[in-house]
Amino acid sequence: MSTTPSNPETPQDRDSDGRSLRERVHAGVQWVSQAVHEPQRNLDEVQQRVRNGFEIARFCLRHLAQDRAPQMAASLAFRTLFGILPVLVVVTVAARSLLGTNFQQITGQLIDSMGLNDIKIIPPQLDTTQASAPVGLGEWVDGFVSTAANINLAGLGWIGMIVVLFSALWVMVTIENSFNVIYRARTGRSWTRRLLVYWCVLTLGPVLLGVMPWIWGNLASVLATLPKWTWLAITVEVVSSVVMFWILMFVIYLWVPNARVRIRPALIGAFVAALLLEGGKRSLGAYMSNAFSVSSLYGSLGLIPVFMFWMYLMWMFVLVGLEVAALVQMLRGRDARADSEEQKALIDPAAILTVMGLIAEGFKHGRSVDAQQIIEATGLPANFVNATLDRLEQRGFINQLERNDGFSMARPPEQVTASELMDVAFELVDDTSVRCQTPLLDRLREAQRALASETTLAGLTPEGDQTAGAR
Repeated sequence: MSTTPSNPETPQDRDSDGRSLRERVHAGVQWVSQAVHEPQRNLDEVQQRVRNGFEIARFCLRHLAQDRAPQMAASLAFRTLFGILPVLVVVTVAARSLLGTNFQQITGQLIDSMGLNDIKIIPPQLDTTQASAPVGLGEWVDGFVSTAANINLAGLGWIGMIVVLFSALWVMVTIENSFNVIYRARTGRSWTRRLLVYWCVLTLGPVLLGVMPWIWGNLASVLATLPKWTWLAITVEVVSSVVMFWILMFVIYLWVPNARVRIRPALIGAFVAALLLEGGKRSLGAYMSNAFSVSSLYGSLGLIPVFMFWMYLMWMFVLVGLEVAALVQMLRGRDARADSEEQKALIDPAAILTVMGLIAEGFKHGRSVDAQQIIEATGLPANFVNATLDRLEQRGFINQLERNDGFSMARPPEQVTASELMDVAFELVDDTSVRCQTPLLDRLREAQRALASETTLAGLTPEGDQTAGAR
């Protein structure tokens, strides 16, 4: 029985396949270009989703540039390098009291889960007869942890303890200030609340980072002994690492910024940061092993720039995730392009009456109002609301409460005239923009003051309006 041989592929067929592939790629590029540049009314449903995703990504990049995220990441990496030993002293004291004899094992598991053991350099070869063994960044960090753990706190004295605590707080204050910039938050958190938040982050964070890899690592080791379950062990290792970063970033995003952070945006931003951190820790080791020899430039100090580079990338990933969380919370279903145009729009000085009206209404009902509630109720930009609250507090119209960072009236609404508030609004406008001195503008402002002087803040609330109508 004879079989018919298959026809061999000819050069014409290969050329046809190549042209077909190029045509498909060209069509795909045109489709994406149309989704990005064409008016939205001309796009189909899928292209509109691509367009919205593109606008949100561009919006995020624009905000990262406005917030100077690369500079903040560099500053945080620098502060971390110089404050790492004092921070580790505080962390090890708390971790050893909670983990006991498992402290050393869990520390090694944590360093390995962070991917630090995969980042290595080759030190200068002192002996020509024997090659130098590579030194890992994990060994270097483990040496810092051992040094911090062996420090005799009783021998430091009061001055030494103050220096250690101040250095650790110095790092945490820098982190909080950077987070507040991204969240457009006010920096008025009391030191009582700061110390509580800092202590929780410095103690619970490392314990969480250490315990979870230890638990998942033991489970992965058991699965690795079973030949048929090797793939599951690898999957468990990757998933557990992402979950660990996700939980840690969520807690940090929720606690550290001096703003009301909503759970859903924080979860989204923390997940983005977790993916970036996981990808970064796995790719940086491969990059450093194939890059030029750092030791040829820095010698035995080569681990310092390597650690700085690693720390810079990690902080950059953390800030990107935080930026995503802040923007998701700010947009809340609105279009990114519309919000971008809103930020460029001029703000009516009379908007200060709306802000104070909300605070006065809360004052009458015995509750405070925070900045996030004002932003959501009015739709005003966060930077305008924060600047307005700062100026009103400086002028003695409102007070900030320490228990919840909310604002309340410093004096009864009946004693605050609307013209006083308009003067504060005019000050803000003159401070944030170049004022054109024209007689018409001055007359308009005088007319606004005269009209506002006829009512007090109490008359701007719903109950006040009803009372005024009855009279």
